[in-house]
Amino acid sequence: MTIRPILFAIALSAFGQTPRPELSISVNGRRNPEVRRGAPVLVRLVLMHSGRLNRAANVPELQLAPQGSAWADAVRLRVRDRLGAEKPWGYSLVVRPEQPALVLPHRAWVAVEWTLSESEGAFLEPGDYQIEAVLEVSNSPGWNGEAVSVPAIVRITESAQASEPQQASEAVLRAVLLMRKGATSEAVVLMDELLLKQPKSVRALQLRAELAEKAGDIHLALMFANRALDAAQMTYSDPGKGLLSLILLRDRLYGRLLDPLAPTAGVLP
Repeated sequence: MTIRPILFAIALSAFGQTPRPELSISVNGRRNPEVRRGAPVLVRLVLMHSGRLNRAANVPELQLAPQGSAWADAVRLRVRDRLGAEKPWGYSLVVRPEQPALVLPHRAWVAVEWTLSESEGAFLEPGDYQIEAVLEVSNSPGWNGEAVSVPAIVRITESAQASEPQQASEAVLRAVLLMRKGATSEAVVLMDELLLKQPKSVRALQLRAELAEKAGDIHLALMFANRALDAAQMTYSDPGKGLLSLILLRDRLYGRLLDPLAPTAGVLP
């Protein structure tokens, strides 16, 4: 006789809970990447509302308003070796959020990125490292507490000479970081240099197409997009899994030729 009231109370309590942040991270676009010692490392945090799956219309917003600092500065990256010992590895924000406080509707999410110090990374011993994002807020008019992401596992490898795939991956990441900072022309130079060495690099061709699109040269962008599609069909053992983003890029470019006012998609890592 007491089961229904208890279940009702639990459901009511869950619905009325103060929203909290939930964190998810990736490293170089993956959950468990392999990285050469001293190579560039990009950590991307996606911050989500705990009530994002709630279908109700009146779910309260998540508010992060640390006193005296921006919400992104309330996040720290924690690095541990395979024995659980914390390791120093400096990091810096790629782009600082415009607003110091965050107000997040329950269906929305926000992303922020850091680069890890390449010089400090060069001194790490090869092996597996856990990277976690830790958000701590106190004495705030909004949410207060600690939220920790599921760790990403990064395998640091000892390799003085990068393989061709590693060269391409590292160059593309550096170009993306340059774009994030507004240095588009430098990113173009980097991709052109890579394509001289690896003319069939799918990732380089795709990013070069997106750079040309960003510059407004749709014909050049379409040329690179078609080259990327041709290279993907020859490179991937299962091309169907890797072609979707390229087909969408090509179709978008064809659409922009027909409609010059069509929007440009953002470049993702």
